[in-house]
Amino acid sequence: MRDGPLATVTLSVDTAEISAFAETLGLPASPVPPTFPIRFLFHPEIRAALAGFLPADGSLPIHVGQRFRYHRPLVAGETLTCAVSATPPDGARPFALVRLDLTDGTGATVCQAESEIAIAAPGFTWDKLK
Repeated sequence: MRDGPLATVTLSVDTAEISAFAETLGLPASPVPPTFPIRFLFHPEIRAALAGFLPADGSLPIHVGQRFRYHRPLVAGETLTCAVSATPPDGARPFALVRLDLTDGTGATVCQAESEIAIAAPGFTWDKLK
């Protein structure tokens, strides 16, 4: 993992975004759906940071899996600090790892959300994984 986060932003757990997210998944909006933090990846600063992490050769990120570790539930209307970091694939791990660390106004950890992604370079074929 590179030193420090790719980006750190302050975000609100917006009620309207929770409702839209929950409706899309066919879930109730309360409590906040546990996968909601992935929505923060769409924040413009975070998207730009992740675009800088990907190779500039037109590579495509492919979602492989995700994990969430909660220390407490998210609360609609609260403000969180979201630090995003990324680790490229290496000999021990075939996929890149994108991690969101969410903390509240006191600095207490609320959640860690991780997404594993394959990075498919132009010309990639699944045969190359064998």
